[in-house]
Amino acid sequence: MKPDERVFLSAIRNADDGVGPDETASRLGMAPKRAAYILSKWTDRGWYEYGVNVMHGWLTDEGREAADAAE
Repeated sequence: MKPDERVFLSAIRNADDGVGPDETASRLGMAPKRAAYILSKWTDRGWYEYGVNVMHGWLTDEGREAADAAE
């Protein structure tokens, strides 16, 4: 996992309720396309799920475990 992915994963895991991955990426200064790419990759791994828009989803239990292991 690349350093920016590790920081993003940890930030999403520790974000306050109501702060989604889109806002988290913005706060980290991450480009939206990079964030969307990472979230799509995590979806393929089973770490992340979303409904209509990849930028508005949530970590799965496996994703939370991966975030805990990455910290």
